[in-house]
Amino acid sequence: MLKVLIADDEQLICSMIIKMIPWDEMGLTVAGTADNGLETLALIREKHPDIVITDIRMPGIDGLEMIRQAMEIAPDTEFVIISGYKNFEYAHQALTMGVRHYLLKPIDRTELHDVLGRIIRSRSENEEKREGSEELAARKESYKKNARLHFLNSILQETSMEVMESSERETEDLAFNNNRYLAFFVKADWTGEDEIAPGILDILQSVIEREEQEWACEYVNSRVRSGVISVINYPEGAKEAHPEDMETLYTRCRKEMDKFAGYSVTIGIGTEKGRISEVRESIGEATCAVKCRIRRGVGRLIFYDQLRYDKAENIFTADRKRGNARAVESLDAEAIKSDLQELREMLHENPRYSPLCEFELIESFRNVILEVWENNQIEEKVRNSFTLDTENLMDRSITEAQMTQQFEDTVDRYFRMIIAERRRNGQAPVRAAKAYLAAHFMDNPTLEEVAEAVSMSPSYMSTLFKKELGIGFSEYLIQLRCEEAKRLMRETTDPMSLIAEKVGYQDAKYFSRIFRKTVGIKPSEYRKLYT
Repeated sequence: MLKVLIADDEQLICSMIIKMIPWDEMGLTVAGTADNGLETLALIREKHPDIVITDIRMPGIDGLEMIRQAMEIAPDTEFVIISGYKNFEYAHQALTMGVRHYLLKPIDRTELHDVLGRIIRSRSENEEKREGSEELAARKESYKKNARLHFLNSILQETSMEVMESSERETEDLAFNNNRYLAFFVKADWTGEDEIAPGILDILQSVIEREEQEWACEYVNSRVRSGVISVINYPEGAKEAHPEDMETLYTRCRKEMDKFAGYSVTIGIGTEKGRISEVRESIGEATCAVKCRIRRGVGRLIFYDQLRYDKAENIFTADRKRGNARAVESLDAEAIKSDLQELREMLHENPRYSPLCEFELIESFRNVILEVWENNQIEEKVRNSFTLDTENLMDRSITEAQMTQQFEDTVDRYFRMIIAERRRNGQAPVRAAKAYLAAHFMDNPTLEEVAEAVSMSPSYMSTLFKKELGIGFSEYLIQLRCEEAKRLMRETTDPMSLIAEKVGYQDAKYFSRIFRKTVGIKPSEYRKLYT
């Protein structure tokens, strides 16, 4: 029998827990009780319990510190934390320590029974594996799980249709035995600034798998950034016979999330498909349904086939893209914000617009920024960081306004960072371009040639010249040639036609017009004045 230790500073709570559970029937025995952290540690050393049910706050040392020390003494012990209130700080620390069972007072008899049952089954399964029992069956099941997980991950990573069709021919290997498929996405959101604790996804995946086992269907689950995507395989008509299954799953997921302050859960459900090659479509639908929470609100079930939004026309036109690119070239964050707000207003003119268009807008702006940055040789690590930050804000935003504001803040922050970096580097790019022109001005170099020589885009080179020198590229090149022509007039007796050729002009008359326009007098008059 598995030994259980109960720890709470209220002896009444310990007695109540003892009366709640049919210990013998479950194969458990209460090895002792304690009313403070130090006594609990002493009993763990003495009794070596398999399970410890403990309050999170106790005299002596609190429950978290007790657990930390106990894990060093008995690393295989399972801990069930109980608490009289939601306290995210404590719960978060417990999750990071590896504790997966967290109950709120007043303790629910059924919930405690369920937690203990899961621990018993888990330990039993682990014991069987250690003893090598049913080794062949375990290997076979492991193969199936790995094959199915590989199948789902292939879809999530945009595997080609050729591979998808090949997968469909191998349904036996994937152990998909039925002819109906459905994808759903269980998405966790929370109000904190850090990443979602991995333990939260452990809890959600555990709830999902328990439900799927009750549905008696084939399934495969894969974690994504902040949730779990699941594909289930079942016989035709099975889901119609149990329409409340998703409601039950949502209720149980929400109940677990309610234990942790600031967390909510939303489930997006795709539509039923009849072929493996269509599973990707169902996953896409489930993902779209979850995205729609930015308008419908978090903490709900969202069925893709029940969404009634109008698909907006493409308002991010080629002209808009060019305008955005110019704003990025000049690092004008205010212009980006203004254009984004204007496009959002155009979207919102239709009260039935799809919230998915909000995501499309952010992605379009992001892609223009990344394209310009790549052309302008912005460091890859900066581009990758910006991409990751943008993906995170789209994943974590729970309202349209929040997503737009966070994107604008992100653009502003990166633009300021790049501007500061350029200031630190001084005028190095312009100096390099000026040096190149000084060596090649007689060869009639183009803006494109100079930009390529100094690893810049032509548009950025043009912008930088005006910003740093106050004149454009062409005007600078003319001034450079005229200065060299003046030197040759002062220091040589070369005829004007040869001087014009030496500074890059094949037509002496054209050179004369350019020189007079730039210097203010004809070349012949200049020579008379300075020779």
